[in-house]
Amino acid sequence: IDTPKLEPGISEGLSIIIDKHSDLDSLGSIDSDWEGFHLYVGHSQEFPAVKESGMILQPGYEHYVEVTASSTVTDEDLRSESPEKRKCRFEDENEGLHTFKSYSKYNCLFECAMDTIQADVGCTPWYLPHKDVGSTCNPWDYLKFTDQLDKFNFTQCNCLTDCSNMEYQVSLSSAKYRRCDSRNFELTDLCRSNPGSVSAIWADHVQDMYSELKYNPGYIGETKRPTRDYYSADNLKKEIFTPYTQTDLQYNALDRDIAIVHVFAGSPTTIVYSRSDEMNVYSLIASIGGYLALFLGFSMISLLEIIYWFLYRVLTPTRWFDKPESEVKQAWE
Repeated sequence: IDTPKLEPGISEGLSIIIDKHSDLDSLGSIDSDWEGFHLYVGHSQEFPAVKESGMILQPGYEHYVEVTASSTVTDEDLRSESPEKRKCRFEDENEGLHTFKSYSKYNCLFECAMDTIQADVGCTPWYLPHKDVGSTCNPWDYLKFTDQLDKFNFTQCNCLTDCSNMEYQVSLSSAKYRRCDSRNFELTDLCRSNPGSVSAIWADHVQDMYSELKYNPGYIGETKRPTRDYYSADNLKKEIFTPYTQTDLQYNALDRDIAIVHVFAGSPTTIVYSRSDEMNVYSLIASIGGYLALFLGFSMISLLEIIYWFLYRVLTPTRWFDKPESEVKQAWE
């Protein structure tokens, strides 16, 4: 399979329309004080913990997310060293992980926190990975679990960094929707006569206009309006803040529910950092030999010569020049 070529630019990226449908939210299901979307950019092998990291996208805006990356690779020769000595783990060195098949520092920290909190609370929230044992948290245990997760001290986890990883840098720019009129009709995605599955900005105004004229063409009436009921019929009956059920029963989905997101690469290349052994046994020997030759004029040949003469002196039988001087004179006489 050919690897797709990475091309920078908005036109080469991913464009999506997201709709959170606030009108379908169940009572007692929201634990944030803001309205919007979480955006998380990370590795495909990591659990997307959007509540702990990422950025927030506001409805009613068009967002441009530029992504650049940097990579770290580690020499395979370092596999012979223990993870503690090289201070990192390769992706397949997942000993101790039971939820994730691939090792990463984030996966390790995440499992460490999950195991510790689950042992105390006795359950796991429905949206988090579960072990083979353990139950799903009820609403009260869920609050206890998330509270402990927010306060968890990750320094107690013994998790090494990744030997090879990809880090993403994200920059975000946003602009509010402009209204739909003759300036941009049929030129922008939200201001088309047939906007598809998304609500049309112009639908409320145009449908009201045709209603006053008592004429409603079929294609106009079938166009999805952006106005929605804040409560479903069932939730309206159960709402405990009864003043809210008297006013503000409708809202504009384009302002509170819908956002357009463009995700694209900012550069066709990435910066790659290499991690390797600074000096192994072979380079150490070569370095010592080089310094000896440079400063002492010493080389391997010199070492062999010293060994040779030493062995020659030890192993060669004693000759006449090793005899006392008196014996040498007698030999000449």
